[in-house]
Amino acid sequence: MITDLVLTPGFSAFRAVVGLIADIAVLVLAGYTLYITAFSKKLELVSPSFSGSMFYGEKIALTLMNKSLHSIPVQRIFILKLYEGDFYYIDFADFSDPITIDSWALKRIETKPFTCIDSWTGIGWIQDYHEILKDSVIGIEAGKDLIWVKPCDAVLLRKAKSAYKTHNFAILSVFRKFRDDTVLSKSVDCVIYVRLRDINGQFYQRIIFGITGCNQGKEVFLSESLCGYNVISVTGDSSDNISLAIQERLGIGEENIVVCMIDKQ
Repeated sequence: MITDLVLTPGFSAFRAVVGLIADIAVLVLAGYTLYITAFSKKLELVSPSFSGSMFYGEKIALTLMNKSLHSIPVQRIFILKLYEGDFYYIDFADFSDPITIDSWALKRIETKPFTCIDSWTGIGWIQDYHEILKDSVIGIEAGKDLIWVKPCDAVLLRKAKSAYKTHNFAILSVFRKFRDDTVLSKSVDCVIYVRLRDINGQFYQRIIFGITGCNQGKEVFLSESLCGYNVISVTGDSSDNISLAIQERLGIGEENIVVCMIDKQ
């Protein structure tokens, strides 16, 4: 025969404690849900990409995903690279007008073209840009917030935060070689100004960048076609040699050509 269960004072107290714990768990879960939906700002690196041009420099791009339920304004992106126990700071991108990443949306953010970046080894320039993101942490300034794109290594993130807070890092310079408002690659070492006539007989000027020393010093590569030529055969790498080669091979008068040599980076 089934009888009614008589609750002892001890059991009633136990049930009350269990109920209290359950209520607390619900409140904690609700608070966490509120945090990740209303207050949390989380960005995740989906993929990096790298591109270079023979004449117009390098670019690095980061595709970021906003894993928050609100938009995030991106004002600055930097990278802290750990190498042999020291951190190195690379200014990735800086925006006077913030770039907005919408909630749960992807955004590809690209650097301005650059010529080269100092190497953390202290020797020359960075040769392989894929190495930049190895043992590195990405920091993003978003309004008053600093968002860290977390790496798999929590220890690395903790060290990077400490180094950033105490300014315990060296800054790697990003170089841009400009000519006529154009960022050039390390290899470009001459600028050719040519005056040509259009179909109406009116003069116009073209600016073409060149790389000398090609094919054992016998050719100059051009950034764009000049009278159908992308390569000019030369007898030397001086401005006079290049000007003379253009005159002879393309039939352009000396008065319509100016060749300026610039230093390779």
